[in-house]
Amino acid sequence: MLLQGVNPLLSPSDILIVRGGVDTAAASIAALATLAWGLRADLWHSFDAAAPAVLAGLAGWHAGCLFRSACLGASSTLPWAWAQPGSPITRHPTELYAAGLLAIAAVIAFGSAGRWRPGVLAGSALVVAALSRLITQPLRPAIDKTVVGWYVAGTLVGLLLVVTRHFALFDRGDQSSRTDPAA
Repeated sequence: MLLQGVNPLLSPSDILIVRGGVDTAAASIAALATLAWGLRADLWHSFDAAAPAVLAGLAGWHAGCLFRSACLGASSTLPWAWAQPGSPITRHPTELYAAGLLAIAAVIAFGSAGRWRPGVLAGSALVVAALSRLITQPLRPAIDKTVVGWYVAGTLVGLLLVVTRHFALFDRGDQSSRTDPAA
């Protein structure tokens, strides 16, 4: 946060609802690397177990726009569009769109835990998280072209994980990765 110019001592609420001041790409990569290292013995099951909570957490992070008055994106005439106080221009509640997509995905992920080969649920969660940002990016006030590549990469990596884990292409005969004991 300090590297981005946000002082958590002067704005302690930014620690709880981080809406800016964090290099999200570096933080995400560091978090995934730390998790992978700490859970390397049972990596895929651990990632799958965390997937619903991660999606729910991201949904909450996006919904945090309600507390910071940062929900609005591009102008819109749709009936559910919002206007900032004192402004006649109504706008898409872009952050709430992303929060809704992620919340629905979290519920689905929670309900489908344990139904797929290890790693498929985690890969699917990565696809949904990246796509929810990619889909809502054009509705944001300014399109940041530097993040679009990250969302495309996240989608592709997630799809690669889903395919490789579903077909267990890298299991090398390890039967412990199969969810069906008869397989």
